[in-house]
Amino acid sequence: MVRKIESLTRQQIFTIASSYSRSPDEVSAEHYCKFYDISEAVFYRCLEKAVQESMVSEEVACLIASKAARNGERHGGEGARINSLRHYQALIDSRPTFCFNKRDQKRYAEMYAKSEYGFKEFCRRNYIPFRVLQTALVNAIQSCQIDDECVERIYQKSKASHGDESSGRFFDGLKEARRLTAEAKKTHARDLRRARAARKKAEKAKAENDAKLAEEQKRYIQQTLEDYGIPDELDEQRASLGITEDFDESEALGTTEDE
Repeated sequence: MVRKIESLTRQQIFTIASSYSRSPDEVSAEHYCKFYDISEAVFYRCLEKAVQESMVSEEVACLIASKAARNGERHGGEGARINSLRHYQALIDSRPTFCFNKRDQKRYAEMYAKSEYGFKEFCRRNYIPFRVLQTALVNAIQSCQIDDECVERIYQKSKASHGDESSGRFFDGLKEARRLTAEAKKTHARDLRRARAARKKAEKAKAENDAKLAEEQKRYIQQTLEDYGIPDELDEQRASLGITEDFDESEALGTTEDE
């Protein structure tokens, strides 16, 4: 089965991108697809991630962009070359402000908390810029993406590196923000429950009222039929209310066959 990008480690993605940047132009995506059992789409996504997430240096990123542009030109002409260069330049420009999405923030915060490595060594082994991991840890803690045990492990690692006082002040702020976020989430969840309950109550009241009105209308039509016969304008209302029983006009009009 062809592997998805989620099954590749950051080290593997780094290796694929670095190797591609140094290889001759004849070494194409097909070589890496066979070796790593991945599709071409996954291969090119590896290159994009390596560039955008700063797994590789800017120099290597530029080499990747140049080679991808040359390959694009061979297959699609000058237009493909220009589009490829623009695409990779946009990725290179986004490197300084790149941040993990929420799922990856949680993932790497938990990985770091459970690992035996300090902050810098963990970043080095996973090809993550310091700024990116630090932002991920702060967001994961403040937004309650990770549990208290995970937070405590990260706190202990921070104390081991920066001392009790410095880490204590920093984590006091993070934990206060975490407490406020938790309270806000509880309030939001409570408001949602109340809104759902109010909506269900309103829907039930409307259904009961509609049923009551329908019954009153049915009684009115039946009474009208009994009092005045079968006016043409009531036929449609009778059908809509399910009044399908046969009606004897002669009885409604008070006449008999003898008359």
